[in-house]
Formats: sequence, structure tokens, C-alpha cells
Amino acid sequence: MSRIKGLRGVFRTVLRGFNPEKEIAEEIRFHLETRVEDLVQSGMNPVEAKALAMKEFGDVERYEEELRSMQKKQAGRERRTEWWDALSQDLSFAIRQLWRNRGFTSVAVATLALGVGITTAIFSVVNGVLLRPLPYPDPDRLVSVRYQMESSGVVEQSLSQPDIHDLQDQAESLSYVTGFTQSDWTLTGLGESEIVYGARVTQGLLSTFGLAPALGRDLLAEENVPSGPAVVVIAHSFWQNRFGSDPDVVGKTVTLNDVSFEIVGVAPAGFGFPTGSEFWVPRHLNPEGCGRGCRFFRAVGRLEDATTLAAAREEVSAIAQRLEETYQESNHDRDFYLTSLGAAQVEGSRTALLALLASSAMVLLIACANVGNLLLVRGASRTSEIAVRSALGAGRGRVLASLLVENAALAILGGVLGLAMAYYGVQALLGLAPSSIPRLDEVSVDGTVLLFTTLVVTVVALGVGLIPGIRLARAPLSGTLRSGSRGTVGTRKGGGSRSLILTTEVALSLVLLLGTALLARSFSKLSTVNPGWEAEQLHRFTVSLPTARYTTPQSW
Repeated sequence: MSRIKGLRGVFRTVLRGFNPEKEIAEEIRFHLETRVEDLVQSGMNPVEAKALAMKEFGDVERYEEELRSMQKKQAGRERRTEWWDALSQDLSFAIRQLWRNRGFTSVAVATLALGVGITTAIFSVVNGVLLRPLPYPDPDRLVSVRYQMESSGVVEQSLSQPDIHDLQDQAESLSYVTGFTQSDWTLTGLGESEIVYGARVTQGLLSTFGLAPALGRDLLAEENVPSGPAVVVIAHSFWQNRFGSDPDVVGKTVTLNDVSFEIVGVAPAGFGFPTGSEFWVPRHLNPEGCGRGCRFFRAVGRLEDATTLAAAREEVSAIAQRLEETYQESNHDRDFYLTSLGAAQVEGSRTALLALLASSAMVLLIACANVGNLLLVRGASRTSEIAVRSALGAGRGRVLASLLVENAALAILGGVLGLAMAYYGVQALLGLAPSSIPRLDEVSVDGTVLLFTTLVVTVVALGVGLIPGIRLARAPLSGTLRSGSRGTVGTRKGGGSRSLILTTEVALSLVLLLGTALLARSFSKLSTVNPGWEAEQLHRFTVSLPTARYTTPQSW
């Protein structure tokens, strides 16, 4: 058994080197044969000795598999150690090179930072407005309900209240359909009077959006009658700012347009649909009084869980056809038009934002082309250095890896600086953006933007470093060492890459310049359009009159 215990040394021996499987099998066979010889010499039958040795050793195949597994792990650890050592050396060398050439590094980093910063800032806006899902449960179930003229295809935003009621009652594919109008109200009784924005709704919006109130309840459909109660659901921010987060706020009153409304609920934090709304009250409109020709409601609905948008469209179109047959004067040529709420909110901004993102991508490509050209020019002075490294035994792959690490460090510096520029650039863009663009309050530099920036920096590192790196790594050794500082990257063969990058740079710059000129010309034309009146000395303002005090047009 002493020899079997000594087999532990076999494992250590094998792990010291990368022995092939044949050596593992021979090592095990050697120990088995040695043990058999010892047993035979002690007087045991050879067959019995072999059987006992095998029994003492155990499962040979299992030991071989364990040895192979341990060998692979050891080899993997050694490869990772070698890879990390090489990377550390390359990174240290890259930092020294960039610091030694501070002028070149500053220009290259600033150029890349400008491209990365502009692209990241624009993507932040695109992500917040176009790509990020709506901040509600199951946002893909929310739909915008509008009219579409069957003859012309023109889409109308506003619906009549009777049509909304018919959709709610007849459309089995829609669990909720809520109409809403937003306006400004005069808030009194809570300090100084002020103008606040609120919405009148045909039934509770919270249920439509799949949300539960933070306190109290939602508005009810039966409260939307001409003589219904004066109740209100207030926004979470309204509750915090004006009631100090009072947990007993339900049942208290708030005065809006000289009418006292009882608070029946508080919306969850972050909910403010339509944008800017601080409270919601029932509409209290008589459907028969206004009629189907009175269209001033916008509507939002929620699909049933097992219903697709296509199926819902078919059903509401059938309902529209029945309404047209019944109410030919008011509903002639009108079909119901369903789209996802997220898509409907950004319809007017999608094209402009995507065009802006494409323009910023061209700026990034121009920046990469500039830096790539600088690297090619700089490479002309490094051919002797590369030749010496190659002569000392560095392979082309090793040289290329070192150059790529150096260029990656350059790109990372540009990316970090560009990310800082993007943070402040987003604030500037939000300040300049027109108020018509939806969801601007959701724009931020978040995890998705950081992931996008990381991807951009990776692409930039490969884009600016691959061609110059390959060119330098493949530079011929013949004549380079003898010619001293005279390089080969500046030859006709090396100039081909520079010419390609320079051509790409000029082409992209030309496209960007033409696009900028067209935008500037369009802006100039729009700013000089005659509105049809003398615009100087004219000011626009709004006046909100309490409906409880001014009940008729004559009293206005």
C-alpha cells in the first residue's frame, strides 16, 4: 500500500508539465507493474498479484480522466497567466508610448472624445424617447385609439365621448378605453393661487395603465355622469409637495377652479399621464348633449391579455362600420385606428431623431478616419522600432496585439472623456429640445447608454487601430534596420491605406457638410416665412377662468 500511497506524487508530477495522454497511461502502468512485481516476489501468484494491484489502485479509467481534467485546468491557468502577463506588459508599454507622445495623444483623444460624446448624447435622447419601454406594467398592451378617414387615410387625434363609450361596451379585445382632455386649472386654498395642469377623464386612468393607487382608489366609470360627485385623484408629487405626504389625505378637499373636490386617491409615484398632469377628475359631460359630432377627447386603451393588436384592429373596425351605418351623419367615413401607445407618442419625432443619430454617427466615423490617418502617419516613424522587436523574436501576431492594446488605450481615454462630454451634452440638448418631443423627462445617461458607449469604444478601438496596426506589423524587415529611421509605411504601398482612409474621411465630411447646409437653409427659410401679420410687439399668453364662476360665454 505504501507504493499506492505514493501515487499521489503521480498527480503532482503530471501537473508539472503538459504530458500527453500516452505518458499518463504509461505512468499508471509503471506503478501497477511495479506493485505486481513486489507482490510476486512476496510469494503471490502473478494472476492474483495483478488482481490485487488493480484492486488497490482502483478505477484506472477514472484516474486517467481525473488526470486529464487536472492537466487541462493547469494548462488553462498557465495560459491565462501568460495572457495576463502579456496584456500587462503591452498596457504598460502603451501608457509609456502615449505619455511620451503627449501632443499626438491629446489630439487623438480629443478627436475621439468629440465623436463619442456627440454620438452618445444623441443616443441618450433616442434611447429615452424611442427605445425605452413605457414605464407601465405590460406597456405593449397599451394602445392609442384614434380616428382614420377611410377615403384619405388621414388620422384624427380626437374622438367623441359616445364613440368612446361604445368602444368600452362593445370591444371585447379592449379591457379598458379611457378618454381624456388636459387643461390648466386654478389651484386655490393651499397657499398662493397658481396654475396647475390636470385632466378630465371618462373613467380612471390608473386601471387602464394597469396601476394601483398609492392611497385610496381610482376614479369610477359611474362617476362620469352630468350630476356626478366632485372627486379627484391627485398625483404622487402633488400629494408630497402640497400635503406633505399626509397618509390621511384621502377624504380631504382641494379647490380647483373655485370648485371643492374630494380627494379619493393618490396615484403611484412617477405617473403623470398625459404629460404634466397633477390630478384627474371625472368629465361630467352629458353624452347626448354634446353628441357624436363633438370630438375633443383623446383616448387610450388596454388590450386583453390574450388579444393581439391585429385582432383588436379587426374588431374595432367592425364596430366603426356598425356605428357608421347607425349614425351616418356624424360617423361617415370614420374608422377606429389602433396603434401602440409608445409608437403613437413618438410619431412626430421618430424621423428627426433617427436622422440626428445618423448625422452623429457620421461625425464619429469622421473622427475615426482622422485618428486612423494620424496613426498611419505616426507609424512611419515606428517601423524601425517594430523591426527591432521582430528581429528579437516577436511574431507578427504579438506585435499586432501590442499595437492594438495601445490603440485600445487611446480609444478608452477618448471614450471616457466622450462620456463626460455626453453627460453635459444631454443637459444642453434637453434645454434646446422643443417641448413637442415626448418623454424628455425620461432621457438620462443610464446603463443602456453606458453599454452603447462601451460598444462604440470597442468598435472605435478596432476601427482606428486595425488597419494601422496590420500595416505596421506586416512592415518588411528587409532594409528597415539598414536604412535607420527611414520607414516603409510612407512608401507607395503604405500610402494606399492612408489614401483609403483620407478618401472615406472626405466623403463623409462632404455628406455631413451638405446635410448641415440643407438644414441651415431650411431653418433660414422657415425663420423668414411671412406669418400673414405683423409679429413684432405681439405676445402670446393664456388666461384660465374658473368654470364655476364663469358658466356662460357671456360671463367671460
